[in-house]
Amino acid sequence: MPEELPRIEEIHDIKEEEKVCACGSRLSRIGEEVSEKLDIVPAKMQVIRHIRYKYACKSCDSVEGAAVKTAELPPQMIPRGIATPGLLAYIRRDKVWACNQYR
Repeated sequence: MPEELPRIEEIHDIKEEEKVCACGSRLSRIGEEVSEKLDIVPAKMQVIRHIRYKYACKSCDSVEGAAVKTAELPPQMIPRGIATPGLLAYIRRDKVWACNQYR
């Protein structure tokens, strides 16, 4: 997506009680997964960055299959799509308006 569009970051984190490994150790944040959705506010476009923190157990680093937890994304109108509800509503409104112009 164009770099010149403003970005709004929404942080998604796991619950505090989920930040504990099965072994009892506290999970450490090891990174994040970022996905971008294209949003529109009438006469203004922006990109909403969904940043999902990732956690792992440092006590289990050497153990095969050590747990890594990532916060869930909020429900999406189009799974794996980049459009927000605002953009879909804008497209739908614009399409209805265009259809009505030719009746």
